[in-house]
Amino acid sequence: MADGELPEHARRRQLIHRYVDRKVVWRARIYAAVFVVTLVVTLVDAVIAGGWTWLRALVGIVAGVVVGVVASRMTRLRWDGFEKRVVGRIDAIGIVVLACYLAFSFLRARIVGLWVPASQVAATSMGLLSGAMLGQILGIRRGLRLLGRRLLAQPTGTTATGPPADGDHDRDHT
Repeated sequence: MADGELPEHARRRQLIHRYVDRKVVWRARIYAAVFVVTLVVTLVDAVIAGGWTWLRALVGIVAGVVVGVVASRMTRLRWDGFEKRVVGRIDAIGIVVLACYLAFSFLRARIVGLWVPASQVAATSMGLLSGAMLGQILGIRRGLRLLGRRLLAQPTGTTATGPPADGDHDRDHT
């Protein structure tokens, strides 16, 4: 690393601060906080319940990650040329995904209770919620990476300081 050059993590943080809307960043932070809390509750519930509960909780986390990644589609990340930032907007498909996700969140204990013994429902259900939060974070991260690659791949309209600034690059223009 040369003098005056930032380490990789600091450079990423600077780019996120400059080019990603604050609402998207805060949404990811909230998901991260909920993930940590629900993961701790899942672990405590699994230890208290004992037996093979840890395995069911782990399956719940993995299933939750899948649900969270799918549900992360509710927010469509796109480059806003006016704001010169990545913004997250909910479109019509996102509203449907959000409604399904909310219904799933409210009914997760009942859904889990269909396949898991009553003594293990709490740990498995919280694992599912924990995984869903992790899936949301992974979905946002994946969306930012894909959008960044797509913006960097467009040679027209790019500047030396950042992504293209000539409008909405959400649509495929081919």
